[in-house]
Amino acid sequence: MSAPPASPYPGLRPFTSEEADRFFGRGQQVEELLAKLEERRFMAVVGVSGCGKSSLVRAGLVPAIEQGFLSSDARHWRIAQMRPSGDPYGRLGAALLTAQALGPERGDDARAAALLDAILRRGSLGLAQAVAASGLPPGTNLLLLVDQFEELFRFRTESAGTAGANDADAFVRLLLDSAPPPRPGAAPTDAGAQVYVVLTMRSDFLGDCALFTGLPEAINDSQFLTPRLTREQYREAIEGPARLCGGALDPALVAALLNDMRADPDQIPVLQHALMRMWTRAAERPDWDHRLTLADYQAPEIGGLKAALSNHCDQVLAGLEAPQQALAQVLFRALSERGGGRRDTRRPTTLGRIGDLAGVDPAAIEPVVEAFRHPDRSFLTPPPPEALKPGTVLDISHESLIAHWETLERWVRAEADSADLYRRLLDAARRRADPTGGGAALWRAEDLKAAVAWRDQEQPNAIWAERYGGGFALAVAFLDDSRAEEEQEATLKRRQQLELEAARVRAGSARMLRRWLSIALALLMIAMAAAGFGYIQWQHAQTQAINAEKARGDALNEAKVANDWRSKYLSAEADRLQEQQSSLSLLLGIEALHRSADPSVQSALIKVLGATQSLPLAHHAGAVRALAFDPRGARLASAGTDGAVRILGVQCPRVRAAGTARP
Repeated sequence: MSAPPASPYPGLRPFTSEEADRFFGRGQQVEELLAKLEERRFMAVVGVSGCGKSSLVRAGLVPAIEQGFLSSDARHWRIAQMRPSGDPYGRLGAALLTAQALGPERGDDARAAALLDAILRRGSLGLAQAVAASGLPPGTNLLLLVDQFEELFRFRTESAGTAGANDADAFVRLLLDSAPPPRPGAAPTDAGAQVYVVLTMRSDFLGDCALFTGLPEAINDSQFLTPRLTREQYREAIEGPARLCGGALDPALVAALLNDMRADPDQIPVLQHALMRMWTRAAERPDWDHRLTLADYQAPEIGGLKAALSNHCDQVLAGLEAPQQALAQVLFRALSERGGGRRDTRRPTTLGRIGDLAGVDPAAIEPVVEAFRHPDRSFLTPPPPEALKPGTVLDISHESLIAHWETLERWVRAEADSADLYRRLLDAARRRADPTGGGAALWRAEDLKAAVAWRDQEQPNAIWAERYGGGFALAVAFLDDSRAEEEQEATLKRRQQLELEAARVRAGSARMLRRWLSIALALLMIAMAAAGFGYIQWQHAQTQAINAEKARGDALNEAKVANDWRSKYLSAEADRLQEQQSSLSLLLGIEALHRSADPSVQSALIKVLGATQSLPLAHHAGAVRALAFDPRGARLASAGTDGAVRILGVQCPRVRAAGTARP
């Protein structure tokens, strides 16, 4: 079997009329649409975001009408498809001049566009008149499809107070009067072409229809509320396109998809994207057998129905260079909008306008757009191969991208916060500039801090500010004045703080000086006391030194006296000893004389000693061996050979004189 063709699933974008053969599961609803349109000629197809309204009309109703299933006398149909965006009349004229509408008769040059615009703006019958003047072949009617009709509400709100608001009201009146409901019993009109109008609109914008006279009544009479698909209709929508292209899905995969859709049944574009993603990845395998399995669905790159879209978008973003990623954020923030009640909507914008927002040449954004509008992604429109030009209107293929791509949801929230802050800033600037309104105070504190941080981070410009009320120069001047005044006040406050700090320093210095003077005085007094005490101690030391010197002198004198005395004593003692030795020698001599018993010798001894009495030395039995005397006691001791010691007193003047010679 040959490889299947490109993916049979459109992905995030709606089905087109050319893909009607792949559009499954809506046959019964197409029949109901045909019946209601035949009855009213004006119909509003309403439903929640993601329920498949656009695909139902584009790939279901339009092909059925072209094939002649609408019961009318028309044999041929011309189809004009448009979105109001920010220029409803301009977009209507462009849609009418395509080859599928009035282009073959009216042409497509600038002159034809100007003439057609003049006819359309002529009045509420301008569209009918333009169709009648085009000379369509007999039996030809025109079907005008106004997709994403809720864009007109944003256009009217943003154009409040300008001619744009009148354009919005006149455009609604034009649609209502171009396809009036048939009046019962009225005779048929001439054989001219008739106009049929079909709107698609999110149901959460129904309340906004009251802004336009006659629109609520018309929608009440012709509304088609898009029903949810049954489980079998979902199965047909899942399996039918794959069968058409020669492929198949495993029953386990179909069951998993149906179960996941049951939790959130209004996300048909997300389902189509997951199927397209699985088919594209599987087709890259050389051995693929043209069958999708549960493993394809559970692969990390897919991550199930809930994460498939967000994962894929993040992969595309990560494949861009850093500067291109920054441009991608500018691009998607410009193409999306958060309305009242947190309603996220698309906001078609030209490539040139986005370049102005980013401050770059539009050519620098083209690679980013190409990356996100690649056929296997379809995140942006127009799809390839339409060339990108500065005037090309870019758009997010479906609001589901805003709801399911987590990165984009953060960007949308950041854009909404940025817009809210700018609107507050602009309002304050305008009130301050209004001389009759009493003026408004410049911003301070947290408001100013937040505004300055916002400007530094977001880097807004006048092109961006036009989206949120204009007045960029006024708002920036107000912010600069606020910042300058705060800086001036901060400078003055810092100066006052410095002066106060200087005063505190001076006061502290004075206190410190007084403290140091007190300490110095105390130290001086202590030093003086210490000096006085030291002087006293010095005097005391000097006195002690003098006393010591005197004592030393006295000691020296005493020592001298003692030495003199000792010398005299020693001299006297020496004399005495000498005298004693002489006496002893004399005595020894006496002893020797005594031993001789010579009376003359004894008589001579008495004479030498000066004794006044005779010495009884003869009391010894033998000879005298030793003599000793005590000069002071005038006693004489003798020892003899007989072993006896004899002591006797003598009267010896010489001995007494020698004994008393001691000091």
